[in-house]
Amino acid sequence: AAEEAGARGLGRILCLSPLDGAEPEALLLPGAGLAFAAGDWGAESARSIRLDAMAPPQTREEKALRRRTRQMEREMLETAVDRLRGAKALHDELEAVYRPYMDFPALTAFTEREITRIFG
Repeated sequence: AAEEAGARGLGRILCLSPLDGAEPEALLLPGAGLAFAAGDWGAESARSIRLDAMAPPQTREEKALRRRTRQMEREMLETAVDRLRGAKALHDELEAVYRPYMDFPALTAFTEREITRIFG
């Protein structure tokens, strides 16, 4: 769809998955007022097109394997989110220790001097 939109001269924005930077998650066509997304993104005016219904029929084993794979994917994603939540809690705890001793104005001044030195 992205290639076809480009061939037709439509402006397009391809949104990649934050979990897999090579996997597209959405295609936005601002000039046409359209978006194609994996999932509904919580948009109230979204309409779904079930592309999987257009695929050739699968065997029972293939369907079961896909179902198990999707379940494993959900479980792994939940585990990853839980781990990130734990890392955030540790980060916040560490930050609470050093934050009162940080001189943020001095850090900002240093950063500005370095940017000027590097980029002129």
